[in-house]
Order: sequence, then C-alpha cells, then structure tokens
Amino acid sequence: MVSVIGQRSDVDLLVRKYKERDEHGRLPHHWLAAKAQTHTHALTWVGVYSIWYNYEALTTRDNKGETPLDIARRSGACAEIIR
Repeated sequence: MVSVIGQRSDVDLLVRKYKERDEHGRLPHHWLAAKAQTHTHALTWVGVYSIWYNYEALTTRDNKGETPLDIARRSGACAEIIR
C-alpha cells in the first residue's frame, strides 16, 4: 500500500495550496494562526509540518500587513504556537 501523501503529485498539490492567497492576501498559515487559541494541539502539528511546503509562510504579510505570527499573538495563542 502506497501512502497518498508520498506520491509526488500529492506533494506538489500541497506545495501549491500552501502558497495560495485568498482575497485578503492571506495564506493558509494566516487562518491557522487566527484559530490557534481554540485548536492549539491540532494546529501546532499542521502548522509546523506545513512550513516544509512554504518556507516563507511565517514572514508573508496579508493585505493588512500582518504575518501569521502577528495574528497568533493577537488571537492569544499559546507559547507553543508562537514558538
């Protein structure tokens, strides 16, 4: 049995999706950061591993000039998320 995530086309799709911005100029990481207070454990895992697909994600600013870390701090995220 071959892992679905292990297939090259699936990895390429994840790389593209983690770099796509929405109408607010936000990456998926911005939205993960906004939900960090209420979904800490799941988002820590997703956030850490998703950086492999977009190294610039933590420094990318949305249309308001906010990075995912700015949003995480504002939303009251725990130290594990911000670190």
